[in-house]
Amino acid sequence: MTDSMPYQASHSHSRPHCFCGNTRPYEKCCKPIHDGEKKASTAEALMRARYSAYESGNVQFILDTWHPDHRFEEDIDDIREFANSNEWLELRVLKTQGMPRHATGMQASVEFVAFFRQKGQQGFNQHHEKSTFRFLEGHWYFVEGKPMPPIKLNRNDSCPCGSGKKYKICCGC
Repeated sequence: MTDSMPYQASHSHSRPHCFCGNTRPYEKCCKPIHDGEKKASTAEALMRARYSAYESGNVQFILDTWHPDHRFEEDIDDIREFANSNEWLELRVLKTQGMPRHATGMQASVEFVAFFRQKGQQGFNQHHEKSTFRFLEGHWYFVEGKPMPPIKLNRNDSCPCGSGKKYKICCGC
């Protein structure tokens, strides 16, 4: 299990928390990974950086972190369109599996839910996935994602739409 902490989205590079939900600012969390100044130390760190790349529009990072055997399966223009046509609201990491050691061929999985909405729309959508990652030559890479059924939100959960209200009195009614 992970110690992830969801954030309330404000959708600005100057917000106090990183896009990925960690409490550090983007400039000290995912940006150094995006800029190549730091490697993702775990599969979860890479998954969080990939989510941040969707939110920040860093499509090249998304492509570069695909495992070389699976890279270019999707068109960069399609990824850019998907990233830019949505407002990324919240990331919830549900479960991580795999040993943290760094041996080539090591595999790990991260189950997460990304909440988003199409720009100009109300409410939200969710993308629930179990992603597989592999460690190769000093780097973690995304291999594939298995879609999972939507999670059920509890009435008293914070609404993923970013309103700051409880789900039951916001999008859950």
